[in-house]
Amino acid sequence: MFQNWLPIVILAGFANIGYDLLTRYSLKDSDRLLEYSWSFGLIRTFIFGVASIISFKMEMSSSNILSLFLLGFVNTINIYLLMKMHSLNELSVSSVIVTLRIVLVPIFAFLFVGEKLNFMEYAGIVTIFMGVSIVTSPSKLIRDGATRVALFFAITTAVATTLLKRLIGDNSVPILALFMSFPLVFVIPLISKNKKRLIMSIKTDFVKKAGIALVSAATLSLLAFALRFGAVGKVNAIFQSMTILTVISGIVILKERERMLYKIVGIVIAVTGTLLLV
Repeated sequence: MFQNWLPIVILAGFANIGYDLLTRYSLKDSDRLLEYSWSFGLIRTFIFGVASIISFKMEMSSSNILSLFLLGFVNTINIYLLMKMHSLNELSVSSVIVTLRIVLVPIFAFLFVGEKLNFMEYAGIVTIFMGVSIVTSPSKLIRDGATRVALFFAITTAVATTLLKRLIGDNSVPILALFMSFPLVFVIPLISKNKKRLIMSIKTDFVKKAGIALVSAATLSLLAFALRFGAVGKVNAIFQSMTILTVISGIVILKERERMLYKIVGIVIAVTGTLLLV
């Protein structure tokens, strides 16, 4: 059993690193966030639309369907914030800040799902905050616009994760991913000032856009597969601990060398807190 899921979760971790690297590389200082968000949603809708036909499981109750649309709405905001975060923030900084989502998930689960926090979870929450505070001060986290986007992304990710925890038992992964993707296809054109340009933009940088969507889909699929065969705590521990490599990749590949030591120390402490939570 261990040999089955371990390579899969490691592959999922590397796919996630590639996803973040490619998104940051493509969107650094870019103003084409709506174009990338729309293309991302369109390509993923096609991928998971086909996958949903092959693996269809969906509870037809009104509460489940409403929750699926709520998940789609939250994830629409989440994907736009992801694109904006990568356009504004260094990957080696945003990766540390986004570990706060691990803090928020048990808090939201406590508030909305009724799960209780234990001592180790409280210790993990404090440790993650310590790691983040080494990379960016609490005041900057609130006042700086770029850093605040990363914080909001962490919050919406935590909300989406909490909804997923409620929905995973009644729906297949392709169905969940489909509902997390297709709202982007309809919502983004509504807020775009130039709808024709938006639709035609699918041709521009198509390889990059397709790469981001495909690697994202691979990450989700591999992680879901690993969770099917491995213990949730162990799978999450390995997957989340690979965030260290994301920070190092930003420093080495994207040449984000400023405050390098602070970033490395911060992510090591934050990941330690993550391991306490999972």
